[in-house]
Amino acid sequence: MRRNRRRKNYKGIFISMFILILMSIGLFYIFFLKPLNITCGIVLDKKESKNNISLKIYYKDNIKWINIPRRFYRPDSLAYNIHLKGKKIISISPSKVYAGKVLMKNKDQIEIDSSTLNLSSYVLYYQIIDGKIKKLPNSSVIVGYSSYKFIADESGKIGAVLVDIPDIDALRIGISNADFTSLNHSSIIFSSKKGLIVKTEKGEYKTKKDESLKADLKNHFISLSIYKISKTTEEKVLDLGLFSQRIYVSSSSKDPISISSLKRKNGYTPLYYGELEISIVDNNMRLINETNIEDYLRFVVPSEMLSYGGLEGYKVQAIAARTYALSDTLSGRFAKYGFNLDDTTLSQSYNSQPSNSICDKAIEETRGKILSYDKKIIDAKYFSTSCGVGAPFNEIWFNTNKDLKKNSKPYLDFKDYTNSGIKDLSNEESASKFLKDWTVKAYDSNSPYFRWKIEIDKSVLSKTINENIYSRAKNNPEFFKKKWFLNIYRKADIPKEGIGNIKDIYISKRGKSGIIMEAVIVSDTGEYKIIKESNIRNVITPKSDNFDITPLYGDKIKNASAIPSGFFIIDKQVTNNKLQGITLYGGGFGHGAGMSQYGVIGLVREGKDYEDILKIFYKNIEITDYKEIIKSNF
Repeated sequence: MRRNRRRKNYKGIFISMFILILMSIGLFYIFFLKPLNITCGIVLDKKESKNNISLKIYYKDNIKWINIPRRFYRPDSLAYNIHLKGKKIISISPSKVYAGKVLMKNKDQIEIDSSTLNLSSYVLYYQIIDGKIKKLPNSSVIVGYSSYKFIADESGKIGAVLVDIPDIDALRIGISNADFTSLNHSSIIFSSKKGLIVKTEKGEYKTKKDESLKADLKNHFISLSIYKISKTTEEKVLDLGLFSQRIYVSSSSKDPISISSLKRKNGYTPLYYGELEISIVDNNMRLINETNIEDYLRFVVPSEMLSYGGLEGYKVQAIAARTYALSDTLSGRFAKYGFNLDDTTLSQSYNSQPSNSICDKAIEETRGKILSYDKKIIDAKYFSTSCGVGAPFNEIWFNTNKDLKKNSKPYLDFKDYTNSGIKDLSNEESASKFLKDWTVKAYDSNSPYFRWKIEIDKSVLSKTINENIYSRAKNNPEFFKKKWFLNIYRKADIPKEGIGNIKDIYISKRGKSGIIMEAVIVSDTGEYKIIKESNIRNVITPKSDNFDITPLYGDKIKNASAIPSGFFIIDKQVTNNKLQGITLYGGGFGHGAGMSQYGVIGLVREGKDYEDILKIFYKNIEITDYKEIIKSNF
């Protein structure tokens, strides 16, 4: 018994000693052998003693105090690249830090005014507040601003970016050609009442009040010339030469810059405040206008809102447009092009119409005001005309079934603008009854596009679908399906020549707002399902010389370029069970979510003020100062 007891004791001691040895080896490895490589480690705090300097370093979601012998210490830096073995420092070097105005940003590079920086695959974005670190999304780096420190790793790539909250007061707008079809320019002519200041890589030039500056694309360079202009003549005064770097043009006075080469079809020659930047991008000449946000609105508001809405209508548009501009800027949607917004309806129409005193007053009286929801700037979508109801965001913009189940932008929700208690237009019977009724009254039934119809015969329909479906499916393959078995659809492989003779077409799914969400086209090669109203409209829209639109008011619209909205029903003309043509009965102009501009005019006529009107179109929003909201968003 005693022997057995002794054996058990020896066994326990042996196990304990073995565990102790393993722990000792592990601690020895951790303290003396384990390698640790810290790349772009950000300094949060610093302490000094007689022999050491201790740095509190943040790296990859870890915080570590590192004791550095003074002989190893390098000059103070925002960040360091450190190699350790256990607690022993093998090497330490300060990270190179870059700063400057951000001129372009994509997933691989950031261009600042001094250089082009390559991004590492693991680049992270941070903000330091009271010694604490906060992670930020990559959209925190905003084109046009310089409140950033770009920290390079040992390979020279940017591994971390420190972000300060930018004081957003200016915007960069990509300027299109005269008819808004391209961002590329072959020739641009600038002038201003009291002359221009031109900054180039070779120096600064000034033009006189009766002179203009002409920029031409020439052999991948920008050619600059100064001309003397009069009412009848134009005489070249000076060739400034060829330039490869960015050129900046500003007014010598407070007067705007006129660009005569961008004269619109309506006779208006656009005016620009702020600075104009000319550059070469992919062997094309591009133009960007950097200007104060309030001056930007002076040429957006009259381009977007009809004057019939008066001062109050302009106020509504000013707040919606200011909100949309800031939302677009913060999203970084156009950052890879070097600007925050463009001047077309992809963002907001800019400088297609002149400003006026009433518009300027509306902008000034709403200065700085934007729309917010849950303390964040909203995506203030707006459009021309509703069909009598507003659509939820996720009935128009969705990619998965998850998107359809939850509206990610609850302030863009279903809304009845007829005040007749409409709750659901998702079935064909209710949608047909509503959209075929041309006597319906709503906030925007004063618009000619409140109700419309389009007639398309079978030959045009078949030709149109076969011409359009391949390219649309190629760009949006996940939204084009082909029936496989019973009611099961799989990804469609659309041939270049199309899908053959069209036998039938019908709407298979609508949203609560009545918007088309799925359509089925039956051809002699099978049944094809198209998902999303934008895809459906694109596929069935004939070329402009093949269809007209009959609106609620006024003359027939000849040679139309697009089906006005996704709110329509399809009436089929059939003879002997064969499709002969279709008639679309629809309503509205535009996507249908957010604010109806004709609805604004109708509500102004009812006596509503701008705050009441905005709260009708955007659910549960607040009207507040944008600078406070931006601070809380970072």
